[in-house]
Amino acid sequence: MISARTTIGATLRREASPGQLSDWAGDKPDFSLRAAVMIGLIFFPYLAIPAGNNTNIPLAALFAAVYARELLARPRLLVPLLVVALTPVLMLFVQSVLGQAGGEEFLLAVWMIHIAPLGGVAGAVVTSPRTVRLTLRIFLLAAAGYTVVQKFFLDSGTIPFLSLYEMPGYWSVTENAEVITEYVRRPFGWFPESSFMAGSLALAAMALILLSYVALRRLPVVDIVAVAAVVAAMTLGESGSALLTVPALAAMVFLPFSTGLRRAWFLLLGAGSFLLLASQLLQARNKLPNHSWDDRGSSILAGVKFLLDSLTTLLIGVGPGSASVLYESGKMPLDGLLVHNRLFDIFSVSVRILLENGAVAGGVMILALVVPIVRGFSVGLSWVFGLLAPRRGSRSSH
Repeated sequence: MISARTTIGATLRREASPGQLSDWAGDKPDFSLRAAVMIGLIFFPYLAIPAGNNTNIPLAALFAAVYARELLARPRLLVPLLVVALTPVLMLFVQSVLGQAGGEEFLLAVWMIHIAPLGGVAGAVVTSPRTVRLTLRIFLLAAAGYTVVQKFFLDSGTIPFLSLYEMPGYWSVTENAEVITEYVRRPFGWFPESSFMAGSLALAAMALILLSYVALRRLPVVDIVAVAAVVAAMTLGESGSALLTVPALAAMVFLPFSTGLRRAWFLLLGAGSFLLLASQLLQARNKLPNHSWDDRGSSILAGVKFLLDSLTTLLIGVGPGSASVLYESGKMPLDGLLVHNRLFDIFSVSVRILLENGAVAGGVMILALVVPIVRGFSVGLSWVFGLLAPRRGSRSSH
């Protein structure tokens, strides 16, 4: 019986034009400086312009404008971005018409600006995939390497380049330097804190894996090294997100090339490694004095409870930018929740979207973000399995 992977690959080849395949595979040898700059900027959140006392405008958002023409020519990329960026504007209007306390217009503008890098990265990927892969490799290796160096300095009681880690909208590393060097000692690379670093590097590594599989039909050794370096950096950072991202990265690297007994061994070893990593991570986090997991979980639970307590809030939300105000002002009920430190904000982007815009509009925004991601992964991985499948008539096809 013909392999299902062969069928998937054949279907995709019929549906895609030769030009599309050439672009996606990155056959164009040209190096794109704008693509390299666009991808490089997403690794440096502190490259930003202060905007008030508690927010900023990333340079990546401003530079993304160079891909405006490419986005306008590709509605499938543009429409989800417009939905995510403009839905809060609609909800602010609805809240004003209904006489409800609206959101913060300035923070609404900041939200729209922070969506822009998504468009810039998408434009870079579709126009210069080869440059994107090269840039991701360089910056992933550099970021992971700097994390190791930073860990050495943290254990020695210092934070290198401390003055650079100060920007409105991010946790102040300068004000908490003593706590970080004396008690926490978790490296955070070029990012505000360890979880920020882990999430950013993991997403970039997943993008590199997918782009290389689709373009090259294999994963080069340098990419495997880059992914391994990211895993090492996340392990040093002791971020709880590593419990999810490390197994996901390992599966993306090995599963497409493993079959039968090798796949069974991979799953067995992977499960054992996951349990070992989880045990070490939990032990390390239990020794920390700041109880960040309790506080973050409580901030999310408080937001969900506040959303569900009122039908009006559930339907239209509290207003764009208003979630932070609720926490900062102490108006967010925290009764019965485990809180060790004062909560200034909610630690969940998805719950924030729902709380500020309501379940309906917020749900649409989340779907607009998730659907392209799922579509991209499904198409990309289908290409992987299709391209790696044995051809019709070969010995292993039956």
